[in-house]
Amino acid sequence: MPSCRSNKTFAERLLNWWDQHGRHDLPWQQSRSAYRIWVAEIMLQQTQVATVLHYYQLFLQRFPDLQTLACCDVDAVMSAWSGLGYYRRAVNLQRTAQLCLQQHAGKLPDTAEQLLQLPGIGRSTANAIISQSQDAVLPILDGNLKRVLARHAGIPGWPGDKQVEQALWQAAIERLPAQRGADYSQACMDLGASLCSRHKPACNDCPVATDCRACAEQIQTQLPGRKPRQPKTVRQMQLLVHRQADQVLLEKRPATGIWASMWCLPEGLQQPETGAVLMQFSHELSHVSLRIKAVQMPYTAPHMVREGQLQWYAREEALRLGLPKPVRDILQQLPVHH
Repeated sequence: MPSCRSNKTFAERLLNWWDQHGRHDLPWQQSRSAYRIWVAEIMLQQTQVATVLHYYQLFLQRFPDLQTLACCDVDAVMSAWSGLGYYRRAVNLQRTAQLCLQQHAGKLPDTAEQLLQLPGIGRSTANAIISQSQDAVLPILDGNLKRVLARHAGIPGWPGDKQVEQALWQAAIERLPAQRGADYSQACMDLGASLCSRHKPACNDCPVATDCRACAEQIQTQLPGRKPRQPKTVRQMQLLVHRQADQVLLEKRPATGIWASMWCLPEGLQQPETGAVLMQFSHELSHVSLRIKAVQMPYTAPHMVREGQLQWYAREEALRLGLPKPVRDILQQLPVHH
């Protein structure tokens, strides 16, 4: 166990560790504007840092400021987001940018309370944006920190439970430093992403292990509690491949539901009487298991596709759109028409 002076607070020990071992070269740390922090925080929801790094740089090149993001076509945003998953985040990102233009003089609000009123921004994200961009001391509670605090404070139960979440917020508040808010919030995330990992935490190297309840009781792997298991819904999905020369027909999905506002192969509403089955496979989403069948058939039965915006695209052009991964996979495997 690392030796730590008993009179040093949780925050002091964590910051001392972060100064030596933390991440200091993340792209959103180099220029901590509210816009750059906000984009990073939204991308980091449900997505690991290693994946975000590539997308983040390209996204900022395409949308360097809030005005550019607000005024571009939604398809451009979805294209830049394609592959990150949880596409509702991208829709909310642009909607927030538009609301900022309309209601906040073209800037992100400078208080967490105002940020909370915008789409896709919850309490932890709002606090992280203000903390990182203004060096303010505010509690955050991302997935990594929930794990750290559940173990350090010995808080049992699933963090998604309201009472457990309240206890974790209280633990986060109690451990705040007096200053260095931006560094501290990053240190919290770094500890959870490295030493205090979900499996096999490195307690011998942890700066706050000496008073960690889970470490003392050897129950690290039991905290935080697991989400109660619920069977996923299984949904059969039939995607229709209509082709004209080198073009393929795509449908703009509705604004709600699976793959909201994204371009997709038209979804059949009933089993076609004719058509060649190109491929069948499963695709897992967080809440539903899709059983996808791709069927190629001539576009002679418009009643078989639901109402919506339909448009023909050259295959290579289609692949530059924001597409769900299964649709991209299908298009990439289609033979080229000459």
